[in-house]
Amino acid sequence: MAHIQASQLMVAKDRVSTSTSSSCPNIVRLPQELIDAIVDILASEGCRQALCQCLLVSRAFYGRSRRRLFEKISMSELTPKDATKLQDLLQILQNDCLRGIVPLSLSICSLDLFMLPEYNTSFRHKLPWLTQLDVFPSVLAMLSNLNTFKLHFATNGNWLLINKAIRNGFIKVLHSSSLTSLSLACIINFPADLFEQFQNLRSLCLFSVHFTFPGAALTTGHTSGTTADRTWYLRGLLDLENLDCKHSNLFIKSGHSSKGLFSRLKSLTLSDYDSDIFPRDYAIPSMESFTLYDLIGYIDTTDDDVSSLEVHCLHRYTALQQLTLGFRFSPKKPPTGVLVQLSSIAEPTTIRILELKFETWESMTRRSEEQFFPDCNTTWDHVDNFLTASKAFPSLNKVVLLFHWRYHKGENDGDAPLARLRAYLERVLPKLTGSQKIALEVEYTEVLGKLFASD
Repeated sequence: MAHIQASQLMVAKDRVSTSTSSSCPNIVRLPQELIDAIVDILASEGCRQALCQCLLVSRAFYGRSRRRLFEKISMSELTPKDATKLQDLLQILQNDCLRGIVPLSLSICSLDLFMLPEYNTSFRHKLPWLTQLDVFPSVLAMLSNLNTFKLHFATNGNWLLINKAIRNGFIKVLHSSSLTSLSLACIINFPADLFEQFQNLRSLCLFSVHFTFPGAALTTGHTSGTTADRTWYLRGLLDLENLDCKHSNLFIKSGHSSKGLFSRLKSLTLSDYDSDIFPRDYAIPSMESFTLYDLIGYIDTTDDDVSSLEVHCLHRYTALQQLTLGFRFSPKKPPTGVLVQLSSIAEPTTIRILELKFETWESMTRRSEEQFFPDCNTTWDHVDNFLTASKAFPSLNKVVLLFHWRYHKGENDGDAPLARLRAYLERVLPKLTGSQKIALEVEYTEVLGKLFASD
């Protein structure tokens, strides 16, 4: 949140001027930078109604308020029947002709689109995507200052079924020099060579995006077609700083074509299914944060060959500061998989913050004394020993445990589940919880319902 300092108020007081005209009463006029700061505070707090009221105050408030109101456009559940939303937006943009005010089309910096298919209720047949939104190309053509663009589909949307004019509009946005952040989700047959022409992209998020490559067969389902040559056209990603890739057929090949690629990357997020995105000899010396999701936390073996972290060779990331691991977990089984993943880090790392996220879809047991992992005390002891005594973490000073469980919450539980969880961890992780060197944070996500069933 932005703050107005006392010194700023004193300066504003000194600079307040009044009208000297005899035909009108004295009017206090605030400096423009103070007005802008007030508007920015309202925008940072999400006070859209107050921003709308600022539009009616004066011209000094109008420009900044309008810019903050329209800087982000989000359209969710957009179907071909929702063309009126786009038509209204187009009319607003076309009729914007105020003198001395930044054009509204330049104020829009972020566009989020969440697409839903239209269904024929009689035949349950999915119709082609975005075939009726005729005004879409005109809207996209006017948004020349976008720096953030999100294109998400509810289910796999076929890039080739999008209306050609709309598709060309998307491509124009993707190749804009102002675009710095891109998020794509649930798209098939997305041309990989579009990435070649990115100019200033800094952040890329991919979820269930399946690319087609020159000379490759197209795909009609969840998996990519067979490709004879999957060499990436990644020249446009040379300046990338943040990459989030889950369940997508993205991978980097060794060789001269990948030299210098991702040399500025600071944050990398992958799912375990995409763990082979980088070859083992690929080093990213600038990376500070690494996140790996969809790990199994309750495997029944401790063999080294099941570790996903071993594939990544964390020691090659010489600037790594934070490691986040997301586990699919069962409260009735010991967290053997956690130990397997951590113990695979054999080489000393620079990691200062270790974050472990546990997620399960199993209901918790009925008795409070059986709520938290009744059968895995000894295994937690092994994890405890490794985190506090392992030579792999010489710089570790903070461990965060996040639990996302599907359990039943009682009406008067309050913080009782978290208190019981803390008590349990103090019992099974005594070295970690009592460590003077490592700070431990524990959080949980609750689900509505009753925590315990009545007897």
